[in-house]
Amino acid sequence: MDGGCKNAMMIVFFHNMTIKLKGEFWISTYKTINSHGIEIHIYKQISIH
Repeated sequence: MDGGCKNAMMIVFFHNMTIKLKGEFWISTYKTINSHGIEIHIYKQISIH
């Protein structure tokens, strides 16, 4: 074994952006979101009935 985590993930953004989710987005252990110096907006539109 190399000592790393097989479930590790890094998400890297290089440009300003808006992300519209279609469903739930779960972030758990060993996950990294990197957006040095840029703006990232993440949202999910909610329907009210």
